[in-house]
Amino acid sequence: MIPSKHWKRGALIFSDHEISFLFPEENLGEDTPITLRVGKNKGKGPESPVNLGVFKRVCNVLWIRQKLKLPQLSRILADDGQMDLNLKSMDLRGADLSGLKLKGIDLRGIDLSGADLRGASLEKADLSGANLCGANLQNASLNGANLSGADLRGANLQNASLNGANLSGTDLSGANLQNASLNGANLSGADLRGANLYSASLNGADLGKAVMIGAELYHASLCEADLSGADLSEANLTGADLIGCKLMGAKLKHTRLSQTNLHKANLSGGAWTRATCWALSWVKPT
Repeated sequence: MIPSKHWKRGALIFSDHEISFLFPEENLGEDTPITLRVGKNKGKGPESPVNLGVFKRVCNVLWIRQKLKLPQLSRILADDGQMDLNLKSMDLRGADLSGLKLKGIDLRGIDLSGADLRGASLEKADLSGANLCGANLQNASLNGANLSGADLRGANLQNASLNGANLSGTDLSGANLQNASLNGANLSGADLRGANLYSASLNGADLGKAVMIGAELYHASLCEADLSGADLSEANLTGADLIGCKLMGAKLKHTRLSQTNLHKANLSGGAWTRATCWALSWVKPT
């Protein structure tokens, strides 16, 4: 145990609960051990050893509860002394959660429809099957997050970062992904009908069998992306960069490919019915 003179004490008040904590003065990091006590009456509750990373996530949960003016604070310490970070029981529809930082949290199946998540950090979070219809995720960080099967219809993901995220089978129809970064993301089987991907970065992304009818991909970057079997009918790929991408069996009916760079792209088996290919740049792969 570090001598007490090298430790600092602090307290946070959330509604009728108080968190008192003890932490070392120096070398603070996500894995720094701290002593935490949660309860009423000036924090005289059970004592629990945790690390600073967990403590920060707990504070975010409490911040949400206070921000939403919820009447009661549910249990924070589980019976085994572990932190209970479950937000699923809360009604977060339309909630203001801007700036939220909950890396790696489990939010499977949660209803966040219409919620304000601008600037939120949800890296590696599990949002599979979640309802984010109409949510505002502008400038949010969702790198490595699991959004498979989620409902993101009409969501605002402008300038969001979803590198390496799992969006397989996700409904992104009508979503705004302008300038979003989805490098290496899994969008196989995703519904992107009418989505705005203007200047979006999807380098190395898996878009196999994705439905992208009428999608706006003006000046988007899809280098080395896999679009095998994707439906790009009536999509706008004007000025897009598709160097080395796979378009085997893709549907390109009435697709606009003006000034599109398809250098070394694989177009075998693609359906090019009435596609607009003015000033198209393509070199057959060797």
